[in-house]
Amino acid sequence: MEQNDVMENLDFQLEKKYEMEQETRSYLVCDLCGEHISLNQKIIQQHDGTLVHLDCIVQRVKEEAFDAEDFM
Repeated sequence: MEQNDVMENLDFQLEKKYEMEQETRSYLVCDLCGEHISLNQKIIQQHDGTLVHLDCIVQRVKEEAFDAEDFM
């Protein structure tokens, strides 16, 4: 009976660990594109604490940049 309890406890711990990893991964998403952020990617933490891919922020700046012609 003790062996069954130990096995059940291990199963429970593994399930909880898996759930926690999934929750953590769900928080690691780019605030701009919504894709998951992996640890080997270049990221920036914005002033509000959200994370974004460096490429996404560069693309956003390019899209919103004004041309000099707009002011002439």
